Amino acid sequence: MSGILILILALPPEVHEVAESVDWLSGQVPPSAQQAKPLPGGGLNPALVEMMNRALPESKGPPYIIGDTPNETLKITGTWEWNGDIFIVDSGVLLVQGGSLIVRGNIYAMDHGRFLIYDGTARYPQMFTYQWATVLTEDAHMEVRRSVFDYNNLPYNLSASDNAYVIWDTVTTRGWTTAGCWGRPSVSLRKVNVAGEWLFADSCVATFKDIDTLLAWFFYGQGATVDFTFPGWNNISVFEMRDGIPGVSGIRYQVRIDTTRYCMWAAVIQPGCSVAFRDSRLRTVGIMGLGSDSQNLSGLVNGTSYVDFVLPMTDRYFRLVNTSVMTWSLYPADNFKLTFDHCIVGEVLTMDNAVAWGESYLLDGTGGHFEAGGNSFNIAIMTSMTCEIYTRDHGIAFLGLVGIPTAYGGIWARNTSRLILAECQFPGRPVAYDSSLIWVMGIDEPYYAGTQSYVPIIGTATIIQGPLAPWGRFDHYSIYWAPAEDTTNWHPIGNPHNNPVWRDTLAIWDTHGLGLGTYILKLVLCDDSPDSLAINDIIILNYEDTTGAVGEATGARATDLRVISGPRGTALELTLASGGRVELSLYDITGKRVSLLCARELEGGRHIFPVNAKPGIYLARLAAEGRAINRKLLIR
Repeated sequence: MSGILILILALPPEVHEVAESVDWLSGQVPPSAQQAKPLPGGGLNPALVEMMNRALPESKGPPYIIGDTPNETLKITGTWEWNGDIFIVDSGVLLVQGGSLIVRGNIYAMDHGRFLIYDGTARYPQMFTYQWATVLTEDAHMEVRRSVFDYNNLPYNLSASDNAYVIWDTVTTRGWTTAGCWGRPSVSLRKVNVAGEWLFADSCVATFKDIDTLLAWFFYGQGATVDFTFPGWNNISVFEMRDGIPGVSGIRYQVRIDTTRYCMWAAVIQPGCSVAFRDSRLRTVGIMGLGSDSQNLSGLVNGTSYVDFVLPMTDRYFRLVNTSVMTWSLYPADNFKLTFDHCIVGEVLTMDNAVAWGESYLLDGTGGHFEAGGNSFNIAIMTSMTCEIYTRDHGIAFLGLVGIPTAYGGIWARNTSRLILAECQFPGRPVAYDSSLIWVMGIDEPYYAGTQSYVPIIGTATIIQGPLAPWGRFDHYSIYWAPAEDTTNWHPIGNPHNNPVWRDTLAIWDTHGLGLGTYILKLVLCDDSPDSLAINDIIILNYEDTTGAVGEATGARATDLRVISGPRGTALELTLASGGRVELSLYDITGKRVSLLCARELEGGRHIFPVNAKPGIYLARLAAEGRAINRKLLIR
C-alpha cells in the first residue's frame, strides 16, 4: 500500500515572503500615533461593497423564510426573536406593527418582498462591528415609520441595490448605519436623528429631509468630470449632487439633501475620473484602487489644508484647491496593488484580491479601521495604529513591528482569515472566531543582558485558533542565538518548546562563556500543518553579571540565604545567626513581587522555604537583622 502526503500550509507563500523581507533589527520602536476623533462608523467597509457583488455576510443559525407560501405575512405585535437569517422572498411580508423584532442574523428581502416596521423596534444585538446586515435586492421594499433601529451601539450595514425601494420616516437609530446604494434603488429619509453614512453610486436616486446627522459619500469613477465646491457642514438648506449641475458631469446618481442640521462630505476617487474640489471642507477622501494596476503613494496627512494639491497617482486626476481633508482612506480592490509610506491616514481596507503594502505610516482611526477581507492581503510594517483591527473571509493581514497603544473595538479575525502579529505591541488579547487563525509572536525583552548568567527571554509565541478551525493549531516554537556578525550557525536554546507562551518566559539563555557584544535571537513559531514563521531580535550583552546565580557561594558567614535545587524542586535555605523579624520575598525579572515567603519572627538556626513558581529567573530578597541579602535563582 502506498499513500500521498499532502501538506496544506496555514499561511500562503506571500506571508513568508513578507516575513523574510522585513528588517526586524533596524527599527525596534514604531512611530507613535495620537488618537484623533474617529467616525462612529467604519467608513467605506468592504462588507458593504461586496454586497453589491452578492458576497453576503454569514450567520450561524437556521434561516427563516417568509414568502415560500404565496402571500405569506409574518406580523409581529409583541416581541419576536430569531437566531439566524431571515429571507423575505416572492411576495412575502415581514411586518412589525407596534412590536419588537430581535434578530441575531441578516435580513434579506428580494423579489417583491417587503420589510415593514410601523411604530415598532428592530433590534440587532451585535457583538462586533458590522456583524450583520439588511440586504435589499431586485424589487424589494423597506418602509419604516415612527420606529427605532437598535444596533447595540455598533455600526450596522444596509445595502439597497437593483430596483429596491427604501423609506424611513420619523426614525431613531441607536448605533450607526452604513448604507450603500447600488444599481437603481430609490431612497427617501425624513426626520431621522442619526442617518449615518450613505454611499451613492451607479444610478441611485436619494432624498434626505429633516435629518440631524449625515455623512454623504459620492463615488466618482471612470468618465466623471467634476470641478465643484461643497457648502459647509452646518444647516444645509438644499443641496444636490447630480449630472448637469454646474461643474459636474459623468455621474448617473441623483442625491438631494434638504433641511439637514449637520452633513459631512466624503468622496471616493476611482481610476479614470477627473475631479477637482475648491474652497471645501471634506470629512473623508477615499482612494479606491480598481483593476490590476499598481500605484505608489506617499505623504498623505490627515487634517491638512491644501492650497493647491494634485494626487500623485497616474491612473486618475484629483486636485484640491484651498480645500481641507480631515481623513484620507485607502481602499485597494479587485487585483489592485497599492504601496504607500510616510502617511497619516484614517482607514486602510483591502478587498477582493488586492494587496496593500504600507510602511512607516500612522493609522489614527478617524476614518474607520484596518481590515483585510475577500482574498486580499493587507501588510503593515513599522506603523502605529489606534483603531479596530480585523480580518474576515479569506483575507490575510500581516502586521510587523506595529505599535497599537489603543485598539478601539479590539483585534479579531473571522471566517477562514489569517492575522499575523509579529513583534507588535498591543493591549488585551486578540479573538479568533469561526475557522480563523491568529499568529502572535514576539520577543519583548531584554534588550541588554549580562554574560556569565542565565538570561530569561520574555515574549509571546502562540496561535489563537477559531473554534471551527480544523488545522493550523500551535505545535511548538524554537529559539536560537547567534553572534550578530555571523548568523550562519544558529545555536538552539532548549528547543523545542511545546507549550504556547503569552507575554512570559520563552526560554532561559545560558550566557556563561560568551563574550560581550551584540547577538541575534531568532524565534520560530510552528503549527501542525506543518508551517512556520521566523522573526529576529537584537540582544546586547554589555556587562558581566556578578549578582549571583544558581550554585553561587554563600554570602555572610553568620546569617545567610542559599539556593538549593534538587529532584524535588527549588528551595531557599535560610540560616539565621539569631532570632528576630524576617521578611523573605520572591521577585520576577520585572521587579514585581510574586510571593511573600516569610514575614514573621523566626528563631535562630536553619529554615527551609520551598519555592513554587513558573519557570524563569527570580530574585529572592531577605531582610533580617537590619541588612538585606539578594540571591538570584533559576527555576526550570
